[in-house]
Amino acid sequence: MNRRRQVTASFDAVAERYEQYAAVQRHAALRLADALNQLDLPRQPNVLELGCGTGLLSNLLLRHRPEGHFLLTDASLPMLLTARRLPGPIRCAVMDAQAPAVNDTYDLIASNLTWQWLDAPLHSFSRWMKWLKPGGWLAMTTLGEKTFAEWTAACHREHIPSGILTCPTRQEWESLPVRVTEELLPVTHPSALTFLQELRALGADLPAPGYRPLPGGTLRRLLRRHQEGFTVSYHLYYIFWQNSPG
Repeated sequence: MNRRRQVTASFDAVAERYEQYAAVQRHAALRLADALNQLDLPRQPNVLELGCGTGLLSNLLLRHRPEGHFLLTDASLPMLLTARRLPGPIRCAVMDAQAPAVNDTYDLIASNLTWQWLDAPLHSFSRWMKWLKPGGWLAMTTLGEKTFAEWTAACHREHIPSGILTCPTRQEWESLPVRVTEELLPVTHPSALTFLQELRALGADLPAPGYRPLPGGTLRRLLRRHQEGFTVSYHLYYIFWQNSPG
């Protein structure tokens, strides 16, 4: 199974329970929606959401722009079927955010914590720019390079790889003509084991490409060292870009 199918299958498997564990995803969606609600968009904007998941961001946008025209997309059909239950003027389509099959232009293209799962994310971001109307906005959240730094440090102390995805740095983002804000959000778990279990419950436990699973004894030794409280940080980037008015 190739990487894209692995990512999709991972989220397929957790669609029914995803929102029980998606506190960080909900937090990022709320902050992004608050920012988007301040934008000067048309009264009936044409909106494309890439990687809508179960509709956490979609629901917030629909509440603020009920007259809009929304196309919600996700590579995971079970996730998309949950999002389809949202009230409002929505269309839904199974679509890979890395290579969306769209033939329209949009006033807003939005995405919440999807971008880090793409194989060629910077290239994909540049492609998304081309589907904006003059004056349209591209806005998204993604993970930054300091995400799960505590887990990485714990692994390094045991001389083992962490398996964490490599994310672009702020410097790399600022090489693009975008506005970037960031947030470091610490989350404390009862133990390192529950941290890993939550990632699995979210479908987000797929390691970086090329990672080889640790021997069971090595992983158990690491988890024994962190049985009473384990804090990890989510490094969140909020990315905004506006197309020229033309």
